[in-house]
Amino acid sequence: MSNWVEFFIIYTIVFCVLLQMGVLMADSIYSLPAVVDMAAAAAARKYALEQLGLRQPLCFDASAIERIATPGVQCLLAAQRSAEGEGLGMTLQHPSAAFISARQMLALHSHFSLPDGATARGGKYLT
Repeated sequence: MSNWVEFFIIYTIVFCVLLQMGVLMADSIYSLPAVVDMAAAAAARKYALEQLGLRQPLCFDASAIERIATPGVQCLLAAQRSAEGEGLGMTLQHPSAAFISARQMLALHSHFSLPDGATARGGKYLT
């Protein structure tokens, strides 16, 4: 076997072991569905618990949200509070117009910060 093949095999094994031990972490972004209801909130909660267990910050992609129900809002608020309590933080990427509208209607500006220039244009609101 050539030296390059041996090196690649050893490198791959070491990388996998370090990843499994939590020394290296793959970036993990959870994409929220179009309807964030109780079932979607339960799935998001599972992601949040797994990430926090690995001592990793939370990152949610909110671009697909068309409707967000109360359990979805509660789950995101709880996830953010838990992440901040662990000193890890939470990011909401690409918030949809519906998410931004719900955020404005519920006066959650201080809880969910948004990227510069994010505005609510169209979209459905909170259910």
